[in-house]
Amino acid sequence: IGYIEGQIVKSYNGKILLKTNSGIGYEITYDQAIINPKQVAIFTSLIIRENSQVLFGFNDFESKEFFELLLGVKGVGPKSAYSLVSSVGVAQMINAILLDNKKIIQTAPGIGAKAAAQIILDLQSKMNKWSEKTSAMSTPSSSSTPASADLNIIKESLAACSELGFKEEPKGVLLQIDNGDTQYLTMKENKIFLKNREKLENENR
Repeated sequence: IGYIEGQIVKSYNGKILLKTNSGIGYEITYDQAIINPKQVAIFTSLIIRENSQVLFGFNDFESKEFFELLLGVKGVGPKSAYSLVSSVGVAQMINAILLDNKKIIQTAPGIGAKAAAQIILDLQSKMNKWSEKTSAMSTPSSSSTPASADLNIIKESLAACSELGFKEEPKGVLLQIDNGDTQYLTMKENKIFLKNREKLENENR
């Protein structure tokens, strides 16, 4: 089972009951925002164990694929893999692995320093391909590709950081810009970027 459409009849404890048009109800581990419970389309990954069969749900195929990639890491089980995908996100995970940023990975519930280090060790060599893949899949309206106005905000944010005298630190965020360029931001720089973008959005309302 890799994809299900239907209506959510109940949501509880990080799970949903999804009723399909055929009348069959599936229990799915699903810890993501629900916009329209009457019409839901979910990509799924079925994990079969000796005493259980569990469906994990995702909003997009990319997240499902990355979840299954994480399952190949030594010591990472389905719950930990799902926690990483749902709480950190695929784009941030790719950036964290490429940049050897264990702290970002450890923000996911249940992920410690040892697991974060193992994830980087096992997957870092594969992330360049994944980064190219996610960039190709991005659209101008996607959250990983800021609008063209964001490019100016990024430049202003970086200039502001320089003027404030921020010292070089491990990079924390990789933004994909709509002209194909990429821009690395430190966590401090990212905070300024987000603040400036929020200000711009408020002005445009």
